[in-house]
Amino acid sequence: DYEKTLDLHKNTEINSIRIVGGKLYGVLTFHSLQRHKDENPYILKELDLKNGKVLNQWLKMSSFNKGWPGVLNESPLFYKIGNKKELFSYGISDTILCFAEGEIYPYMVMEGEKTVSVDDFTDEEKNILRIENQIEQSQIRRNMLMRLGRDKKKNLSVSNFYSNGISLVFQCKS
Repeated sequence: DYEKTLDLHKNTEINSIRIVGGKLYGVLTFHSLQRHKDENPYILKELDLKNGKVLNQWLKMSSFNKGWPGVLNESPLFYKIGNKKELFSYGISDTILCFAEGEIYPYMVMEGEKTVSVDDFTDEEKNILRIENQIEQSQIRRNMLMRLGRDKKKNLSVSNFYSNGISLVFQCKS
C-alpha cells in the first residue's frame, strides 16, 4: 500500500531501494555520467526515511566494483539468510556485506586468481559510459563478459545465497 512519497536530494543517484531492519537503503546499480557529475560514486547509501537525505554511504564503485560502472547481472542484491540477517552482493565486488541487528559489516571476501581486479578491464571498458552510442556500449559489455567470463574464467558475480543455519551455499557466475 502507498504510504508516502520521499523526495531524494537532487544529487542522490539510486536505482533500487530496500528496507532492512527498519532502515532505508538505496543502491546505485548503474552509474550514469550524463546524469551525475560524481565520477566515483558510492554503491550503497542509507537514506533518511523522513527527508530522503543520505545518512551514510559505503562501497565506492571504483574499488568495490573494480572500476566497472554498473552491475553485470540482473540477480537480486539482498538475500535473507536468517530471521535477522541479510547478505548484500553487488556486481563484481569481491566483498559480501551482512546486515544484522542494525549493523553492516563484511561477511565474506573472495580472493584468488578467479577474482576480477581493476587491471582486468581495458581503458575502453572502464570508460564505457563516455560512449554515447548504446549499440557500441552493448558490444563492449558483451565482449568484456566473454573475455573475462568465458575466456579467463573469472567470477563475474556471486548470487543466490541460501543458508540452512550450518552451511552457506551460493552461485558464482563466470
